[in-house]
Amino acid sequence: MGHTHNPFHQMRTMVKQKVVHWTLICVVVGWLCFGAVRWISKAVSNHVLKQQGQEWLEMAQIQSKYITNREEAIRWLRSNGFKVLIGLDNNIYGWKELSKGGIFTNPGWIAISFEFSSNGKLHDIQKRVHYYDFPLD
Repeated sequence: MGHTHNPFHQMRTMVKQKVVHWTLICVVVGWLCFGAVRWISKAVSNHVLKQQGQEWLEMAQIQSKYITNREEAIRWLRSNGFKVLIGLDNNIYGWKELSKGGIFTNPGWIAISFEFSSNGKLHDIQKRVHYYDFPLD
C-alpha cells in the first residue's frame, strides 16, 4: 500500500512555515524599532540635560555677583538643592540629579564648581553634565 498524498497536510505545513517566518520578521522589525526609538529618546534626553545644565550655569553666573566667598557659594548650592563638597583646592563643588533615567532616558547629573583664588575671591564657575549615576552620591 503506497503513501497517499494529503493536500491539506501539505497546505497546513506551508501555512505554519509562513506564520513562523512572518512572526520572526515582525519580532526583528519590532526590536529594531524599539532600539531606534530608545536611541532617539536617549539622544533627546541628553540634549535636554545639556540645556538644563547650561541654565543652572547661567543662573549661577548671574547670581555670582552676590557670591563673594566660599560660604556664600555653599549657601547658594544648598539653597538650590545641590549636595556640596568642599575641595582642598579652594574650590566648592556641588552636584544635583537632573534625571533619574529609565528605559528611554539616561540618568543625568550636573556638577557645578565655584573656583576661588588663593586669596578667596571667586574667579570662575564651571559646570559639567554627567549622563550616568554620579559617583559621589
